Amino acid sequence: MENTEKKVTEFANSIRGLLIISQALTYAIKLLEKVPSPHREISNIADMKYLRDMHFSMYKAIPDETIQQTLELAGIIPEKELDKLDKDVNELKKRALSSQKSMKKFERIQADLTNMSLFLDEKLADLRYANILLQESGKCINDLLDNKTLPKGFEESLVEKISRHIKKEEINNDKE
Repeated sequence: MENTEKKVTEFANSIRGLLIISQALTYAIKLLEKVPSPHREISNIADMKYLRDMHFSMYKAIPDETIQQTLELAGIIPEKELDKLDKDVNELKKRALSSQKSMKKFERIQADLTNMSLFLDEKLADLRYANILLQESGKCINDLLDNKTLPKGFEESLVEKISRHIKKEEINNDKE
């Protein structure tokens, strides 16, 4: 066991070992920095940067573009695309919020239209009733002009005719 530990320690302190550990720390830092809050392990990233900067700094000289290209080849989403995705997600959130506001306005308008429709239905019923009264009154006036006298039960006959007509209307409305 001691022999293996000795070999590992020797390799880690060799130029090749220092490069491998530096590379591993550099990629790990880049990847961990992409983890969104609150899941980002800030203290681990800080410790890795400390190790890389103080003892394993060989790979630090590699340009960020090269590191990014390697990450892209490994299937990691590039920062530029992540930024674009963030912008797209934010735009979609804005559109969704706008759609929700529009939907609420639409629902209010729909409720107003329903209330107006009910109001107009009531007024239409009132107008029908008034029309019946006018028709029946006109008939009575014609009878008066023809007879020059008030017929017996004039008031009762008008009320009865209107009541019969209203009942017929209600039956017809129920059938519809």
